[in-house]
Amino acid sequence: MRASLAALVAGALGAAPASLGGCRDDGAPPGPSATPSLPGAPDAATGAPGTSASPASRPFCREPASGLAPDSLVETVYAPDAKALPGRVRFGAWSFTWVVFWASWCKPCYAEIPRLLGWRERLVAEGVPLELAFVSVDDVREELAAFLEVQPPAGLRASYWLPLELRRAWVDPIGIPDRTKLPAHSLADPAGRVACHFLGSVEDVSYAAVAAFFAARRR
Repeated sequence: MRASLAALVAGALGAAPASLGGCRDDGAPPGPSATPSLPGAPDAATGAPGTSASPASRPFCREPASGLAPDSLVETVYAPDAKALPGRVRFGAWSFTWVVFWASWCKPCYAEIPRLLGWRERLVAEGVPLELAFVSVDDVREELAAFLEVQPPAGLRASYWLPLELRRAWVDPIGIPDRTKLPAHSLADPAGRVACHFLGSVEDVSYAAVAAFFAARRR
């Protein structure tokens, strides 16, 4: 069972968990900071209860009902030898911004990190102005820091971090649907408006749809 983003946000408001579970799918119990998921949450791969579809057969994004890029401070966590990130995620400024909501204890989340980093380099080389922002919802800062410290030099060595008290100010404006499970992706256009969400992990076969998404919005 995988933790939902709504449950992670609700934790800041003192909501009672309905069932325990983490984002891990390897049969191991979640770490001590894993946040409960809510019943009836969408499948992490498809965004719909009880459905399944291959990554190649479903669209990369779906348009949100509404979405505004948050103009809120966010903390940063980084490995000792890594460069610190700015105090705000940069939205607009003539660049697309791809926000990845993740957690260090979420196996599907960290499994897709190398793929996303590689895609960023490939898209930028193809002329797509793109910022990739990893936003962690780990409950414990030290657990996130420990994860980043052991990543390879070319891996994820710094991440934004949303402690409990900052999550509502971020998730609500972006318009992430309730009961969304990690990982979750939001893409903002160069004007700073959230263009779409993608719920669940990205796969190698999704790259063609990703490239087409950006190509259509650069015309």
